[in-house]
Amino acid sequence: MLMGIGYRMSGRLTRAHRELNRVVSIAPDSSEAAVATQLLSD
Repeated sequence: MLMGIGYRMSGRLTRAHRELNRVVSIAPDSSEAAVATQLLSD
């Protein structure tokens, strides 16, 4: 999750999406996945 946020903040959106999607795939029902999904939709 933090790697995805870091990549997003640095403008590396492809890498950010990859990391955030990984969070969702590993723990789809977690609060982290909910945050990752929200970040992916922005």
